[in-house]
Amino acid sequence: MTTGNLIIYRGQDYSIPVTITDSNGDLFDITSATFTAPISRFENAPTSESFTIAKVTPASGIITLSLNSGETADLPWAGASWNLWIVNSGVREALIKGEITMEGAVE
Repeated sequence: MTTGNLIIYRGQDYSIPVTITDSNGDLFDITSATFTAPISRFENAPTSESFTIAKVTPASGIITLSLNSGETADLPWAGASWNLWIVNSGVREALIKGEITMEGAVE
């Protein structure tokens, strides 16, 4: 599992591309895979929000995780945790685990 800490600005749209690779570092075809990316107030807490996940280029393993401005406005100020999970051929695996740092938007 990879660690992926994020900085997100409160009240602003957020998106980040992610490329999925296999254990050899080769691009992984995610055409038949499903993903979830829950966000919780702290590790092992109930889910408070989830990233929207779009398969950008499935054959090359590229997805985008995103939150809209309303979703980022509702995230906790400190200590939020997130994970990216894949289900492929009936097997669920955590790919990324990290923390989210929320920043106030500068207008």
